[in-house]
Amino acid sequence: MTNDRISRRTALAAPVALTAFAASTTPLAKGDDGPSSEIKHVVAFRYRPEVTTEQKTEVLNRFLALEHQCLRDGKPYVVSIGGGDCTRSLEGLTAGFEQAFIVTFSNRADYEYYIGRPFTYPFDPVHDAFKAYSTPLLAVDETGRTNGALVLDFPT
Repeated sequence: MTNDRISRRTALAAPVALTAFAASTTPLAKGDDGPSSEIKHVVAFRYRPEVTTEQKTEVLNRFLALEHQCLRDGKPYVVSIGGGDCTRSLEGLTAGFEQAFIVTFSNRADYEYYIGRPFTYPFDPVHDAFKAYSTPLLAVDETGRTNGALVLDFPT
C-alpha cells in the first residue's frame, strides 16, 4: 500500500471514528475549551512489522493500567481509559493501526500533566515511562520518524 493511500485512509477514518464517538458523549459547547472542560485524548498505535503479539499485548495492558497508575499529588487523575484491538472494523479504514484508546481527563491541567515532555512541565513520570517503552515498537516512515501513533484531542 502506498503512503498516499495510507494518508487518504487515515484522513477518512479519523472523522468517522470521532463522529461516532462524539455522538455518544456530551455535546461540545461552542468555545468551551477552557481549563475546566473535560478532555478526550484518542490514541491509536501502528507497530513495526517485527513486533510480536506478546509485545502488542504488553503495550495494551500497560496502557490500560495507566488509569490507576498515573498519580498527580498522590491521587489518580485519569477519569477513564478504554481501548483495545481496532483491527476488526467493518469499515476497514484502520490504515494499519492495530490498537486504539480513549483517555478522559476532567480538565486541561490534568491533560497537560499527562502529555508531559517535551510539551509541558511538570509531567507524569509513569506516562513518560510508558512512552519510553512503547515508542521503539511503533512503526516508522522511510526517514525513521515515528508514524505509528495517531493522537486526537478535543474538549467535551
